[in-house]
Amino acid sequence: MTNHEKYKRAFSVLHASQSISLEEVNMEKHTVKFHLRPALAAALAAALLVGGMGAAYAADVGGIREKLQIWINGKQVEAEVGGYTEDGTGGYTFTYSDGEGGSATVGGGGVAFDNNGVEYPLSPEEVAGQFDCIVDTAEDGRVYIYDHDKTFDITDLLADGACKVSFEVEGQQVYYDIEDNGGGGWAFSRSAKPQGQAEDYTKLG
Repeated sequence: MTNHEKYKRAFSVLHASQSISLEEVNMEKHTVKFHLRPALAAALAAALLVGGMGAAYAADVGGIREKLQIWINGKQVEAEVGGYTEDGTGGYTFTYSDGEGGSATVGGGGVAFDNNGVEYPLSPEEVAGQFDCIVDTAEDGRVYIYDHDKTFDITDLLADGACKVSFEVEGQQVYYDIEDNGGGGWAFSRSAKPQGQAEDYTKLG
C-alpha cells in the first residue's frame, strides 16, 4: 500500500469569499467531493488524497505570519496562512489578494496516516495542494478546468453533464473524465493514462 493510499479520512473547515471546488487529490485520480458557493461558510466533510505539490513555504520575521504560494483558478498567488489550531487538525485558511485591491480567503484541513499507521495533521502545503486542479462553475454559468497555470472553458463540450478532455501539463498529457456530481459541483478523475481509448478524449490547448 502506498503512502498516498494511507490517507483515510479528513475534514475541512471552509471559509470562501469566492466560488471554489474542493477535491480528493492524487497524482492518478482526483474526485470532487463538494462544491462551495460564495455564500456558504460551514464545516464540510471531505477526503483529501494529496499528491506531489510544488508549494513554497516561508515564515515572516518572528514566525508570527506564514506565507505560501498556492494555485487559485489557474493563477499562483501568495497567501497568508492562518486560522488553525495548535495541532493543525482545525484546518487552515489562506488569505490572498483578489487583484482588485481587496482580499479573498479559501480554506481546508484534515489528517492523514504515515507508513506506520500513525495519524498526523496535514500540513499547510498538503492542504493547499487540493486547489492545484479543480473543475468549477463560474458566476456566469460557464464551466472551467483549472490545472496549475492551465485554464480551459469546457462548457460547450459537456453532453448530459459529462465530458472527456485531455491536455498537456509540464510535458505530460493528462486525461480528465468529468461529470456532474448532482450536488452543484463536478466529479472528475485526472490520470496520466486514458480511461479507455485516447481518441475518446477531446484534446485542449
